[in-house]
Amino acid sequence: MPGIDGPPKVSQAVTVPQPPYPVDGNGDFNNLQLTALVLAAPFILFKFFIPYFTIGFWSYIFFLPVTGVPVTIGYWYLMSRIGSSKREYVAKRLPGKPMDYYFTFKDAALKQKYSNRKINWQVLYDAYFDEKVDFNRGCQFT
Repeated sequence: MPGIDGPPKVSQAVTVPQPPYPVDGNGDFNNLQLTALVLAAPFILFKFFIPYFTIGFWSYIFFLPVTGVPVTIGYWYLMSRIGSSKREYVAKRLPGKPMDYYFTFKDAALKQKYSNRKINWQVLYDAYFDEKVDFNRGCQFT
């Protein structure tokens, strides 16, 4: 797959649209850990938290999807929140510049409010057509 071993090739031509930054994926996600957690969840639940019931084969099969879905969702959520990205080199190259680099604010209130943080698309759209904001660079929507 292109872009896995290194940064994607970027064209220097102005007319060629640039590819999106491939910062998808989580480097800490592991299918073996997820499988072990899903398979162990009914046993741990009945062994330690509900000790009055014994778990047999059919009750294990019944409670496997009941406990497996929340465990899977919890694992995905936890790994997406605390896990690192597969491609850290791309995250270091992301623009991260202030809004003054991309826009020229003609309205003092907008400049004060949005010069150091992200601006909502609807606010930007309305401000552009009210001639309160001007683009410094070309505006390309994909």
